[in-house]
Amino acid sequence: MPRSGATQSCPTCKIHDHDTLRFPKGFLWGASTSAHQVEGGLTNDWQQWEDQEGNIHDNTTSERAADHVHRYKDDFALAKKLGHNIHRLSISWSRVEPESGVFDKAAIAHYHNVLTELQKKNIKVMVTLHHFTNPVWFVEKGGWESRRAPAYFKRFAQRMIKEYHKKVDYWISINEPNVYTSNSFLKGEWPPQRTSLFAYLRVMRHLTKAHIHVHHLVHHYAKNPQVGIAKNTFSVESYRWWEFEHFLKMKLINYIW
Repeated sequence: MPRSGATQSCPTCKIHDHDTLRFPKGFLWGASTSAHQVEGGLTNDWQQWEDQEGNIHDNTTSERAADHVHRYKDDFALAKKLGHNIHRLSISWSRVEPESGVFDKAAIAHYHNVLTELQKKNIKVMVTLHHFTNPVWFVEKGGWESRRAPAYFKRFAQRMIKEYHKKVDYWISINEPNVYTSNSFLKGEWPPQRTSLFAYLRVMRHLTKAHIHVHHLVHHYAKNPQVGIAKNTFSVESYRWWEFEHFLKMKLINYIW
């Protein structure tokens, strides 16, 4: 089959020549990671959960994960080679604030180096402040169910935004809050494995307050504030939508999500 021009089945159709396809001007093309996925666990609730026997089928843990802490320069070089012009990463709350109110200077310096490396490669930076994991001390104080949770997160967020705002182009306050709350406090599949509608609603309310804090902080410190939430969205369609029960479920799920 020719790479461009007409085909036997469709004489007037054109086939794309993929060597000539181009992204539109200003299109952002990159990859996304979370700290726990690529850096591994470090005194966070997921590492604690992994260490409990039976939670992981073969008893493995994230440990160093992809060792991105030490290999970030090589990883960013690969991203640049692939033509990426933006990179999304998260800052590990438990790494920079291992104890309540105590910030690790070495960890803060590490993320400065990470962000600077992206700038050197002319790759825009998108930073996520909460990507599912929490410090153990935060969990011991009640986690996101505690009414103090938004204030604890605000303290962390303010330090990070004040520290890095000159090196970050886009801020994400919370990654997929609907996924986090439903899996952790409704289905009971993720830490802390709660199955309570009231806990789910309370945590969602506290995450909302936390996002509002981040929104105001970014607008206070950043010259060109770009901030939002990473949302996981989908649409439910019923193949028997004309039946009242199915129609109602479809509408309810879409409304809630």
